[in-house]
Amino acid sequence: AEIVNGVEAACVAISYYPHALLDQLYPESRWQRHYKQTIASSAGVTRVSKSDHPPRRTELLLVRTQAHPVKRSPQFHQLSLFED
Repeated sequence: AEIVNGVEAACVAISYYPHALLDQLYPESRWQRHYKQTIASSAGVTRVSKSDHPPRRTELLLVRTQAHPVKRSPQFHQLSLFED
């Protein structure tokens, strides 16, 4: 978390399952939270079990966008990762 919070990029995204510690590591003041209900297709479901109701999970996508846009290189129209 310490390394990711220090990354200077246009956008950083991290996928987790919700946990109370994430609020401390990735404060809501800097990170947007997006929740999605998914089907855990590989969680204990095998051909033998033939479950009609695979377990559902809530996934959490943490997204941080930088307040200042990343510079673009006018010569190549690509993102510039380093200061000129």
